[in-house]
Amino acid sequence: SAAGLNTPLAAGDRIVARGRHFYRIGPDLKPGTADDRRVRLFGANLSFAANFPDKTRAADLAVRLRKAGFNAVRLHHLDFHLDDGKERPKGILGTGPYPSFNPEAVSRLRTLITELSREGIYVNLNLRVGYRFRPAVDGLPALDDDAPTQKFLGSPIHVYYPPLIARQETYARELIKQLGLADNPALAMVEINNESSLLHAWQIMGQ
Repeated sequence: SAAGLNTPLAAGDRIVARGRHFYRIGPDLKPGTADDRRVRLFGANLSFAANFPDKTRAADLAVRLRKAGFNAVRLHHLDFHLDDGKERPKGILGTGPYPSFNPEAVSRLRTLITELSREGIYVNLNLRVGYRFRPAVDGLPALDDDAPTQKFLGSPIHVYYPPLIARQETYARELIKQLGLADNPALAMVEINNESSLLHAWQIMGQ
């Protein structure tokens, strides 16, 4: 069974990219050395509230994913729902200016990552996916009221507009810090943004 290949993630399991492949850095904790071992990731996707189970469900989910043969989980659409609640949070962000975090969601996601790591499962952390910047709340210049423009505010504008780039950098640094992912072998990769295309936005806005 593929599940039998998973072991709790340790420092030597940290992943680095080399060429077109991923490698574990090995016992010497140095990338690019003889003890590096190539790793193949078999992943599942968690979206929206599925990223924030309570502790019991987090442990059960991690075990089930390992038994199903997975060794990676994509943490997707963390930023779509703005939620200040403590009961069953739907998103990592609160309703304050971007980026404001929901402490309960952060705590639950951190617990989930810990449980996944114990089962030998890496995480792929999505950063900006579904958040729509709010000029009045986020301290940004107001755009016009054209519906297509509002729909695509921040996607892909955030790729090249300096104030949005700065906020995204703050979000990334703070999220990684609060989740305890700095130098954490559980973090396999980070997706800076999701499905962000100038051409696609231009086509939609022109309709």
